[in-house]
Amino acid sequence: MISDEESIAEYVRTRDGGRLGEVFQRHVPRVRAMVFQLVLDDHLADDVTQEVFLRAWRHLDRFGGRSKFSTWLYRIAVNAARDALADRRRDSGRMQTLGDDAETSSPAAGPECVVLSAELQGKIEAALEELPAAWREAIVLTVLQELDGKTAAEIAGCSRATLYWRVHRARGFLERRLEDYLQ
Repeated sequence: MISDEESIAEYVRTRDGGRLGEVFQRHVPRVRAMVFQLVLDDHLADDVTQEVFLRAWRHLDRFGGRSKFSTWLYRIAVNAARDALADRRRDSGRMQTLGDDAETSSPAAGPECVVLSAELQGKIEAALEELPAAWREAIVLTVLQELDGKTAAEIAGCSRATLYWRVHRARGFLERRLEDYLQ
């Protein structure tokens, strides 16, 4: 299988859209998941994901291969999510809450379990929304996306020490907010 970097170089040289489409398709699910974890809104995540790939396509000639293509793409995703959140704050003055359209438990669970699971999910989402954007990015990149510290720091645009400090602070904040549920 040809690497992303080789496919991108081939696209830049020949403008063969098929190769580029294959590379982008490989990354859509993970980019969409990461963007959702940053913006916590399905519709906004869809819009931001589309914007990520438009920006990547427009600026593909800037990809110099100094990092992995995925790192470069995820950096675009973080920046696009930041931009979208800033626009939303500017437009509404506050972040919107996540809709109730996500399934939070298995159908086999009893009613008490369903209620508790939905309540916990709501508390987690509310706590994540309260996190400063930089702390949420750190949690999303390291914990939810399971990226190594070096890659996550590069995507977040900070040092590893700063990234780990943000993760530490975010975990402490989340533990305090969710302490009633963590016992």
